[in-house]
Amino acid sequence: MQNYQKTLSLFDEATQKSLLFSTFFQTDLGKLYQALPISELAAQIPSPRYEQSCLGRKPWFTVEGGIGLMILKNYLGLSDRMLISGLIRIGPFSSFAVLT
Repeated sequence: MQNYQKTLSLFDEATQKSLLFSTFFQTDLGKLYQALPISELAAQIPSPRYEQSCLGRKPWFTVEGGIGLMILKNYLGLSDRMLISGLIRIGPFSSFAVLT
């Protein structure tokens, strides 16, 4: 018989997300995120070809997310492979890169 684990959440999903972001914004990386004009930088980069023609594979990240990943990679001193493989495990830092 399979073991099932029940999880009791004290907060609804929206509240949990809000708490995660507020925790992230208190970190050095969160402060850097708030200080950088990431949306303005992303507006200067052409949209991926997929968004223009729906051809090819859908990108994993938004343009903003890609910029965030490059900053996160440098901040943590990671290679591309290490960043992607560990993205989910870094807790609040995963908020820095927006998944599409």
